Amino acid sequence: MGRRFYQGLRFKLLLVSLTLLAIPWAGYRYVIETESFLRASQEEVLLGRAELIANLLSQSSNLPTIPADSQNPVSILYAHRLTQPILLDGYTDDWRTLLEQKRYFRSSETDPKAAAFSLLMGIYEGDLYLMLQAKDETVIYPSPTDNRIDAGDHLRIALISDDGEIAYFQVSTAAPGWVTAEPLAGAPHQPLIRGEWQETKTGYNLELRIPHRLFKQRLSLALSDRDGEATAATTASTSGLMHPESLAFVVTSYEDVETVLAGFAYQESRIRVINRQQWVTGQYGRLVPGRTPNTQQKGLLTGILNLILPLPDSDFLDDQEYAARLDGPEIRQALLGNPTVHRRRAGDVSTVVLSAAYPIKGDRGVTGAVVMEQTTQRILTMQQQALKGIFQITLILFLITGGLLLGFATLLTGRIRRLHNRVEDAVSPDGHILHPLRHEKTADEIGDLGRSFSSVLERLQEYNRYLEAMASRLSHEFRTPLAMVKSSLENLQHDEDPTARTRYLSRATEGIDRLTLILDRMREATRLEQTLQQAEKSPLDLVELVRAMRNNYAVTYPEVTIKTRLPDNPVVIKAAPELIVQALDKLVSNAVDFHLSGTPLTLAVTQETDGSVRLSVINLGPPLPETMQHHLFDSMVSVRPHTSDLTHLGLGLYLVRLIGEFHQGCASAENLKSGDGVSVSLVLAANP
Repeated sequence: MGRRFYQGLRFKLLLVSLTLLAIPWAGYRYVIETESFLRASQEEVLLGRAELIANLLSQSSNLPTIPADSQNPVSILYAHRLTQPILLDGYTDDWRTLLEQKRYFRSSETDPKAAAFSLLMGIYEGDLYLMLQAKDETVIYPSPTDNRIDAGDHLRIALISDDGEIAYFQVSTAAPGWVTAEPLAGAPHQPLIRGEWQETKTGYNLELRIPHRLFKQRLSLALSDRDGEATAATTASTSGLMHPESLAFVVTSYEDVETVLAGFAYQESRIRVINRQQWVTGQYGRLVPGRTPNTQQKGLLTGILNLILPLPDSDFLDDQEYAARLDGPEIRQALLGNPTVHRRRAGDVSTVVLSAAYPIKGDRGVTGAVVMEQTTQRILTMQQQALKGIFQITLILFLITGGLLLGFATLLTGRIRRLHNRVEDAVSPDGHILHPLRHEKTADEIGDLGRSFSSVLERLQEYNRYLEAMASRLSHEFRTPLAMVKSSLENLQHDEDPTARTRYLSRATEGIDRLTLILDRMREATRLEQTLQQAEKSPLDLVELVRAMRNNYAVTYPEVTIKTRLPDNPVVIKAAPELIVQALDKLVSNAVDFHLSGTPLTLAVTQETDGSVRLSVINLGPPLPETMQHHLFDSMVSVRPHTSDLTHLGLGLYLVRLIGEFHQGCASAENLKSGDGVSVSLVLAANP
């Protein structure tokens, strides 16, 4: 029956090769740990650079200051630094990137018809640009012939003049279009404030440019909204208009600060300086994803890696790129004097930004903070590239290792299959050993298995021969006494002579006794095997036992001289004394049967180098045949000639072997080196 592939050794080795998948997992864990280390290093670098910039700025005397009065706090407006001039057309196209930064002003929070407007401000080459979006359901334009300055909707601008007083300007128009601010009390007629008035669905837009010669960091705007002739105008303003100190302070990103920051910026980072009120007074650099070209590659592996370690899009959203005022836990801590690093999500949620804030300290305490920012995108890119390399290496290793394992498994299964076929061919269906198995020459486990099979088959073949010999020997041993009994009974039946009948009865009885002896010896072997299971071991002085048994044998065999060769010191082993005595009886009986008349028997006790003890019975007589030295202790084996009248089943030395194995030893027989005798020994473990 054919074996399916998933049931074979090759499939199992392929499963083992799946352990290579632990390589990318371990690599992933390593990359994650490396990411934590790199992020910590990045935080330290950012904080260190922020500290260096803060220390430099704290020593600079050219930094702009903002009036600070706890009793009368000044209003602050923010003007973004522009990269190009604004086209004065009344539309918000040029302000698109800054629309989220506009500020709102209302004359009343409860009156829905109150004057309201939003304001964006920008600076380009010293000129101040304004985008004012008024919310007005009904726009009132003054008549060209009306001389009142407050006849319609209008905007009043308050600036600081050259002499430190307030200069007022008013913007009004009889129709949408190009407008010019009208100088009022204290205002110079040149240069002019001009712009565009453009109506919208919710009111109107007013886009103006204030020349740099008029703008001196203080500004106030007041929008008057008149809904009709009968109603009074409502006014929404950025701050007061009556005193120079009440005008709002315009904060912007100053060139002196940006010049300092430019010397410390590096790729993919942004540096910003904020004042005590958290307004940005200096900025340099932009946050960019920092993705390498390789990460733009497409493919299955890249798709899998993006699922494991997703990267933000190349055009990620930076929600604080144009922020005029910053806030966050790191900024609040820095303004309290504590350098802090904070990790936040950018506007697209998937991009992480590290923000390090360090306080700027002056004579009067903390005057601001340096905020240095950088995305972790480069770390994520490096992380994904490293993981991609690990996956690629693992895939290559898996293919190579899987192929090698599959080839090796095919080789192994081929060898095992050939061994299987040789074993099948060596044994017939009815269990006969047809021929010996060829020995394996290889030194590996399969070679050992082949040699083991060969040895097993050889032993089975020898055992089969032993069984055949045992059957022949039993047949011979039973045939003689049975023939004696049968012939005696037949003669007894036909012979009437009393003397002859008595002789025939005697021979029949002798035959029955021999049959009984055979059965007794077979039962003796069986009883010994059962006794071995119940025997208990105890300390035994083998030297003392041999001395005592020598005296007993001298009485039992008076015609034989028995000598001993014993050590001077006691030899104590842990053994069953009755079994040792039984084994010694068998050895001595066997030696008496084979010794030459007139020669002595020697009982010897020897301590071996490995700690075992050898009990030997040595006799002079015919040597053992070379072929029988290794089989003498098998059951039903005897070297006595079959012409002997005594019954010998070859069980005596077999019992000696069983007793030796019970004591974790063995039995052995060898011819003496002189060739004129035999030494039969029982080797016993000292502490079995």
